[in-house]
Amino acid sequence: MKGKLYFIRFSSLEAYYYENKKMKAIPALFNTTVNQFVFDKDNNIFFINSTELFGIKNSDNKVIFLEDNPRFLGMAVDHAGHVHLCEMESTL
Repeated sequence: MKGKLYFIRFSSLEAYYYENKKMKAIPALFNTTVNQFVFDKDNNIFFINSTELFGIKNSDNKVIFLEDNPRFLGMAVDHAGHVHLCEMESTL
């Protein structure tokens, strides 16, 4: 993770990183629509697309469904490597 700049290309909503003057797709997220993503302390990936929240275990790159119809406004990782989500308030 260190030494790389991670980003999402606006036009395709695919996740990439920039390293050594080259742009490369993140292998675990290749051909996946991603609105936001973060890495936790174990380099597991958590990401949101327009319909669901997922996790990908670093050990096996297996995608794990976590929640459908997410209403999250943001994702962040604290200094301890814990993932935090900001959820939109319900309008019920």
